[in-house]
Amino acid sequence: EFNKLLAMHNNSSFSEERLNLCAALCGFKQPELIDRALALIDTDAVRLQDVAYWLVYSFSNRFAREKTWDWLVAHWDWLEKSMGNDLSFYRLPVYAARGFSDEKFLVTYKKFFGKVLSPAFERSYNQGIEMIQWQSAWKKRDLKLVRAFFKSQ
Repeated sequence: EFNKLLAMHNNSSFSEERLNLCAALCGFKQPELIDRALALIDTDAVRLQDVAYWLVYSFSNRFAREKTWDWLVAHWDWLEKSMGNDLSFYRLPVYAARGFSDEKFLVTYKKFFGKVLSPAFERSYNQGIEMIQWQSAWKKRDLKLVRAFFKSQ
């Protein structure tokens, strides 16, 4: 399925269709397919204006979020060089934070973005911190209730 979706993505000239296929390509559970999707981001298969979508969809995939974080950190220089003037580049801290609901990740988040922080990132960085904090608090407060509700259904 991955190969079929990738071929469709690469052969499409319609932006909307390519983004839908991007969401599908970034939605797999298998680690090797997650790696393949992430490896496409900095190739000619992905247009620069679509890179943020690939990252957002990958961070949204619970099976891919940690690998996506590792990819973002490892490819930061490429992201900065390729997208540094694009608004979506400065939203990367928020895109990353949306995928995590654990206070433990906040330490990793602050450590990395603290090294690359500039005034242009400040708002997005602070929003990401708030996002991780409130998602973590919600999880601590309500996860047991949510699980109990779904088990009863």
